[in-house]
Amino acid sequence: IVEGWHKFDPNTQEHKSDLDPTKVTMSEEQAALFQKYVKSTRVRAARNISGFSLPAGSSKEDRLAVEGVLKQAFEALPDDLQGTYFPLGGLTAEQESALQAGGFLFQKP
Repeated sequence: IVEGWHKFDPNTQEHKSDLDPTKVTMSEEQAALFQKYVKSTRVRAARNISGFSLPAGSSKEDRLAVEGVLKQAFEALPDDLQGTYFPLGGLTAEQESALQAGGFLFQKP
């Protein structure tokens, strides 16, 4: 699946990750477009955290523990990356509506 979708063969290729944000470069035109159109970003976590089950097999206790790990990670972010954390179980109807209207919260299935 990985080879077919990503054109990556783990048997013959080496995956290289470079998450150093100082190496991201943009032209002046790209930076201007970024400033003009990017209002916010979000991080989608689709993998497991060591020691916890993947979401489909996780218990309520696992989900709460994962939330605790993530909250600690968010609190450790530098000031320029800080934001507001909204726990899904603690949103008011008004907060849900505002977040959905802004595209930050998916509607319930």
